[in-house]
Amino acid sequence: MHSWRALQTARNSSFRILTRAHSHIATSTTAAFCVIGDEILNGKVHDQNTFVLANRCFELGIDLRKIEVVPDTPQAIVDSLRQLSSNHSIVITSGGIGPTHDDITYDAVAQAAGVKLQYHEPTLQRMRRIMVKRDIKTLPNPQGTDEEKACARMALLPCPAQIFYPCDQLWVPVVNRLVLSILSQQAVRIDRIRSDDENPGLRDYEVSLLRLLEKATNGTRIVISPTGTSVMLRPGMITGGRIDMDCPTSRGIGYYLEALVALAPFGKEQMTATLRGITSNNTDLSVDLIRTATLVNYRNFGLEEGVELRITKRGSAPKGGGEVRFICPVVRTVKPLNFVDPGRIRRIRGIAYATRVSPQSANRMVESARGELNRFIPDIYIYTDVYKGAEAGFSPGFGLSLVAETTNGALMTSELCAEAGEAPEDIGSNAARLLLSEISRGGCFDSTHQWLALLLMVLGPEHVSKTRIGKLTPFSIQYLRDLRAFFNTTFKIKPDAQTSTVLLTCLGTGYTNVGKKTT
Repeated sequence: MHSWRALQTARNSSFRILTRAHSHIATSTTAAFCVIGDEILNGKVHDQNTFVLANRCFELGIDLRKIEVVPDTPQAIVDSLRQLSSNHSIVITSGGIGPTHDDITYDAVAQAAGVKLQYHEPTLQRMRRIMVKRDIKTLPNPQGTDEEKACARMALLPCPAQIFYPCDQLWVPVVNRLVLSILSQQAVRIDRIRSDDENPGLRDYEVSLLRLLEKATNGTRIVISPTGTSVMLRPGMITGGRIDMDCPTSRGIGYYLEALVALAPFGKEQMTATLRGITSNNTDLSVDLIRTATLVNYRNFGLEEGVELRITKRGSAPKGGGEVRFICPVVRTVKPLNFVDPGRIRRIRGIAYATRVSPQSANRMVESARGELNRFIPDIYIYTDVYKGAEAGFSPGFGLSLVAETTNGALMTSELCAEAGEAPEDIGSNAARLLLSEISRGGCFDSTHQWLALLLMVLGPEHVSKTRIGKLTPFSIQYLRDLRAFFNTTFKIKPDAQTSTVLLTCLGTGYTNVGKKTT
């Protein structure tokens, strides 16, 4: 039974266990892969994990240096992990984890790290909740029957270890369903919100989003269950106007701006929203990318005139302190889209920001990024944006956002913010590699903005809209399902094997902003 685990050495030589959750991108730059299994060495099983992992590491800007295949013997695994962890920042294993007789990976990890195996009670509780929900009779119990003990071995982990669950990524995000509900004027009820989580229900940032939607509309009724695991929204009219809000620091300002980007053009009057909080993090779109890419993509649908995003203060994680002002005029209808030829990359622009740190941090990011990108294109200009004093927020930080523009106006983007202990050079080179990975996907909209293209195509006039994008992300696949549910619109999807892209075609719904005054 194969599963993924990344093992990162700490100063005390213990290992840190990470999932593949996208929000937990490792900050180190070198990695090694330890493939465990006799069946790989004797040819009974064809290893497909190596190819997937190598591509994933490239996408995340992680330098995969070495791959080792070892048999199902404890000492071989221990020796491999010790040797690989001494020369690499991250060690990833595949295979050898499961409730079976050869479940030896965790034992070997603990021995290599010099720590003990212990049952992780939160994991046991989580397993029980999920298995009961799936009507599985044999539940994990370290003191139970042989079958129950075998099942419990899945929660026998090296300790100390930090465990990450990808729970938040496994259910439909609240923001998308609520925004589509308001646009389609269809009530929506979302149930079982993190109902299996140790901390069930809506998070503080989602409650803040609900408050924001109330401010942006008139007549919207929102009901939240006492446990917070269910929310019902009856949409009102999008009004726009002036909005002022302090965003919690658990998410970036970009989380809230994405909702406003979808709603603002269809309000009764021009929206002027002032939001305060974290301007850049590694979870949400930064205000820089929203300004230089998201809002620029409006132009493909005739929405660019008068749209503006001003960054008056920057605020890095964890304390924030940034402030932005979003201005968006209203339109009655959007234009249909016919954008299938992305063209060739003609220039790259970027913003290297720094708050409450040395200005040299921004310059070092620029030089490192240019070192990666100059091999491919000469037209590169990355601005340095250094903030000090009251305009620099409450926390030190630095980061880099990059935008590659093609001859036909397609935009490919990437960005990274520094975590504790990261060097500016690593941020610059990794952000550049992420951009190259995004460019290699092809298409007229990058993976970050697939949702925007899909939404505005559906809201277009009753004409055929067509575009080309790279491989559909899991988020976009779910978004297509939601668009069908709320607008009864389906897309014709045609893969293009020659370019590894996808052609998407749909008939617009003829959406009209009835709130906009006509002249």
